[in-house]
Amino acid sequence: MSNSLKHQFKEAIEHCIILGADKHAIKRDVTQKNKNLHRIYSYAERETLIDISMCFVNFLREEFPDIRYVKHIKPRHCTAFLQSKPDNCTQATIVQYSHKLNKLSKIVNHHYHIHTNYKAEIPKSNCGNEIRNEVMTREDLKIILDRGKDCTCKNALLLTAETGLRVTSLVKLKVTDVNFEKKTLFIYQDKGKRSRTISLNETAFNHLKEFCKGKEKWDYIFSAKDNNKKHIKADSVNKFLRTNALKCGITKYNDAKTGVHSIRKMVTLELYYQKRAEGGNYIQAATYAIKYIGHSSYRKDLVKRYLPGVVEN
Repeated sequence: MSNSLKHQFKEAIEHCIILGADKHAIKRDVTQKNKNLHRIYSYAERETLIDISMCFVNFLREEFPDIRYVKHIKPRHCTAFLQSKPDNCTQATIVQYSHKLNKLSKIVNHHYHIHTNYKAEIPKSNCGNEIRNEVMTREDLKIILDRGKDCTCKNALLLTAETGLRVTSLVKLKVTDVNFEKKTLFIYQDKGKRSRTISLNETAFNHLKEFCKGKEKWDYIFSAKDNNKKHIKADSVNKFLRTNALKCGITKYNDAKTGVHSIRKMVTLELYYQKRAEGGNYIQAATYAIKYIGHSSYRKDLVKRYLPGVVEN
């Protein structure tokens, strides 16, 4: 076993990926259900597990420097990790951390043939759920982007400000996904593995024309530095937004999942009011806006989340 905790987690995660399998069918099969709890079924889940494991390792290095192997991690260490989160994370985020720690435990147990238990006591968050209710304003976004230097992350934010794309789907866009004749954009396997095509407004279309210049058909639009075959990380976009917001003295978007999410809400509200101005009723406008940003159908809980302050009339 490697001397690096980070490498131990990464190695175990990489060996538990099983792409192309139908995880829902496996979960329904009672004979296989408990045999595959360590499996990872998508790159998105892989990235999330790697990010959380690296965050966990950094915490352990500071608070429990004597821990060198994943087999030595105990529930009390996991509980201490979660207890460091209440001032900065919502309750939902802390619960998510807990679920992922349990998943990591199953992954390392399977890969290294050991028995660990990363179950932790879940503390109560000191952050109200309102932190997820922030809606970005065009004025704040302009201030933040003007403060940041020109780079790929800034370009990505310019596009999501017109399309409301999830950052995980945004970074994976390729040149071939843009239909320059029809002015549409294809999003491959968005949340829930649902692929879809959206129409582009003039600003979004012009952005994409500029961003795609000099790139080949299968290159990533938002590619890593000096490598068009590799895309930037979703967290890099979030970090760019948070860092430059703080530099401008804007603190209300500093939650890790609120930044880009607040831009999605801004776009949803704009689409809703645009549709109402065109003569659509409440249901028509809300349904159009909710579906445009990548949800499959109109639901009251989605309206409450993405259209705060809008009442049915």
